[in-house]
Amino acid sequence: MIESLASKAATGDLYVAVAKRHLSRHEWGLARQAVERALAKGKLSNAGEARKLMQRVTSMLRSDPFEDRPVQTRVSL
Repeated sequence: MIESLASKAATGDLYVAVAKRHLSRHEWGLARQAVERALAKGKLSNAGEARKLMQRVTSMLRSDPFEDRPVQTRVSL
């Protein structure tokens, strides 16, 4: 629903809101698509916020989901 509204809006601000929603749900790829649409549509009330959001999403897409896990050296049976 909100994506439909965002596509019809005069500015990209709704796409930024969509990106934040996807980010909160850990849907990195969808968040990136929404930020890209926001930047492409333009007329943002806060373009800097959209760029920072893009940096955050890009960082999440590049991170290794296993890098924060401790390495287990022994297996208990």
